[in-house]
Amino acid sequence: MNKKSLLLGLIIAASHFTPTHADDFGLWTDASIAQKIGYTGLSADVSLGFRANNNWNNVERWNLGVGLSYDICPFLETGIGYDFIYAYNPSEQKANYNSSNVWRGYNIENAFWRVKNRFHFEMKGKVDVGRFSFSLRERYQLTGYNHRWLREDKYRFNEGTNLDGTSDYIYEGKSYLLRDGYPQSEMELKEHKNKHYLRSRVQAEYNIPRIPLTPYVSWEISNNLSNGFSSDKYRYSIGTDWKITKGQHLSIGYVYNDGQDDDDEGDLHAIQVSYKIKGLFWKDPTKKSKKK
Repeated sequence: MNKKSLLLGLIIAASHFTPTHADDFGLWTDASIAQKIGYTGLSADVSLGFRANNNWNNVERWNLGVGLSYDICPFLETGIGYDFIYAYNPSEQKANYNSSNVWRGYNIENAFWRVKNRFHFEMKGKVDVGRFSFSLRERYQLTGYNHRWLREDKYRFNEGTNLDGTSDYIYEGKSYLLRDGYPQSEMELKEHKNKHYLRSRVQAEYNIPRIPLTPYVSWEISNNLSNGFSSDKYRYSIGTDWKITKGQHLSIGYVYNDGQDDDDEGDLHAIQVSYKIKGLFWKDPTKKSKKK
């Protein structure tokens, strides 16, 4: 069977095994380079990522990451990493109420870009059973949000209509007129904040005989350490890794997010495409070269 046809078939099949409800459809892409460091058991990597949302119409974020991992033993690995994230926050409308809890208008926070600094530490265990591989990854993740000024527009209304019966706004079936002097605009400070999460992921892979494709399925939960270990988000993924040539891998998958954590994505479906190069600068010293 043609490799590309099989790869496409696996991705189409994946979409039928994920939940159907979502607020959005996105595209997640990243490219990375990984390199073993001598005989130390250490590996370093650098990555560049891009995400689009709103049915691929808007840029959601850019990110640049670096990481370091260490093989403790054949089945256990640990790692640390840092990601610089430049994320887009769309405009948001929030209702405004007076002291008597009566609606009087709304505020609009205009769209803005914000820098997030993310650090993580993780442990990963893996066991092979025949052609299957099963892994568990536990990752502590700290995300710091830089402070950011943005413009906020305020709209305030009085109940009523114009002489011709028209109005400026309708809320819960009632007509309202915009107050004199509105809208008003002012700058609002989004202060620096930190979010702490423990992300737990289980994954299963299958190595198909004589075909350079490795299908996988995974389930991940994000627990909010700042809010009583609440489970804020679940992530379901299914896809396949394609070994294009020695040292080059292309992974294509389908992701469903249920809930929201420090990525502020909400419920969505996404196509995930990852390209990875291993051992770009020098050969893996742990693997002996074949004699001629």
